[in-house]
Amino acid sequence: MREEEPGLYSLEIVPATAIGQRALLVDTPSGIVIWDCTTYFDEETLELVRARGPVSAMAVSHPHFYATMSSWAEALDIPVYLHAADRDWVMDPSDRLVFWEGETFDLAPGVTLINLGGHFPGSAALHWAGTSDGLGALISGDTIKPVMDRRYVGFMYSIVNLIPMGPTAVKEIVRRLEPFAFDRVYSLWSGHMVQRDGKAAINRSAARHLEAIQQ
Repeated sequence: MREEEPGLYSLEIVPATAIGQRALLVDTPSGIVIWDCTTYFDEETLELVRARGPVSAMAVSHPHFYATMSSWAEALDIPVYLHAADRDWVMDPSDRLVFWEGETFDLAPGVTLINLGGHFPGSAALHWAGTSDGLGALISGDTIKPVMDRRYVGFMYSIVNLIPMGPTAVKEIVRRLEPFAFDRVYSLWSGHMVQRDGKAAINRSAARHLEAIQQ
């Protein structure tokens, strides 16, 4: 467990399992919100999570991380929020799964889920308005991927197959993020983030992406 900034913690399994993704824990006035989940967990993992405070909910960005979400929900006695557009990808049904619809969903005070699409129809990001500095942060799932040059992000339909996202999807992502202010952009892998001016980084990255794929 690592503190990324006040009120935001990352959880990684060592050695890495599956594709090495981490979970992110957002501290809100109504309890901890877990964003995505690790494939593996045990009682020690659960105790690390519980030590951060009462857990109110989990939200999962897209089907590639659906693996053990129902088991997490049962172990922590919490609901798990998924976008309804990806309902057919659920292989482990549970009464604890809650399907939300539309472009946004207010999950907790200062925490909004945003349906961005692109990677999957229901792919989502988490916007956290309640950062300690008031500047906000975006946790981007797989739809927006911070790259090695931390001034930019990438837009991939399939990261592992190196298939870029098309122009319509990229423009729609920019539109859906327009109402939200944020400074940092966190990904699901340690060290991959935009450290400042995150919204502008996404906008200039979208312009660069659109120009490149049209050549």
